[in-house]
This record gives sequence, structure tokens and C-alpha cells, in this order.
Amino acid sequence: VVEVELPYPLPLVSGDAPRLVQVFVNLLANANKYAPAESTIRIGGAVTPGWDERAKGALIGLTLAHGRGDIALAILRGVALETAWNVEVLRKMGAAADEIRMIGGGAKSEFWAQLVADATGATVRLPKVTEAAAYGAALLAGVGCGAFDSLEEAAALTELGRSFEPNPDRPGVDAEARER
Repeated sequence: VVEVELPYPLPLVSGDAPRLVQVFVNLLANANKYAPAESTIRIGGAVTPGWDERAKGALIGLTLAHGRGDIALAILRGVALETAWNVEVLRKMGAAADEIRMIGGGAKSEFWAQLVADATGATVRLPKVTEAAAYGAALLAGVGCGAFDSLEEAAALTELGRSFEPNPDRPGVDAEARER
């Protein structure tokens, strides 16, 4: 089991929340170690593109035999499958969705990046700078103050790191899972 140290303190959170954040970070870091590929637990609920304000989240198939890793893996698979649903809608609209850039905290998990690639059937590319909001804001500020002549010039500074090719037969995010 990998213990992940948070890169920042949590002084503004009271009670047991800091410990719970650390537990969640460790669960995500170890989801690929805990849960078997054939785990049947999954997440239910609705967000984009089929928003349903009445939908409730659910852990479907949860038994006493499942552990924390199964739940963490179900969360990761659920997000990957929701991403696949959105990519499918984009493709039906004529968008070329052959490559996905994964940013933010999720981009720090190669396991999750592979799940998203498998679920969407698209190559997932991780930028070297994963905190894209701050990086993008800095690039836009550079364009605004004249440090760059154009958005294209600023965007050309974005370097890509690892890429993950899809394996559409991965259990839990395969065609059968997408149909559920």
C-alpha cells in the first residue's frame, strides 16, 4: 500500500475531515492494488450529458465481500464511464474526439488516466503541467500584457508528457459496462 503525503496542510478544515481527506487520497492512490479487475460494484447517478436533478447516487452491487478499494475503483470507473458518455455525444455531433487531455488532480493518477482511455476509446495525454487552470491563466495574462503575440504562441508552450492508449476490453469500463 502506498501512503501519499498531501503537498499542503489542511489548517482550515476542522474535526475529522483532514484524516478523511488523507484516507480518500490514499484510496485513490491504491485503487489499482485493492480491487480485482472483475469487481462488480459500480456507481449510479446522473450528470452530464443526461442531467437529471432527481437522480441519486448509488453503489450498485455492494456486498460485505467488497472493501474500500472496490468503492474507490467504482468511483474511478464511474467518472471514466461518464467521461465516455460525454465523448460519445461529442463524436455524434461530429467532433474528433480521438485524444483527451486530462488535467488537475486526476492527471496525477496514471491508473485513472488508463481507465479513462479504456472507457472512451481515445488516447489520454497528460500535460507536464497538470494544474491547467493556473497555467492557462498565466498564459492568458502573458497574451494580455504582450509577452506573447498570440494565443497560439502561448499555447505552443504547453508540453505533453505521458500518453495512454485505450484497451477497450478492460473489465468494468468495456462495452458491456458502458451499456449499463
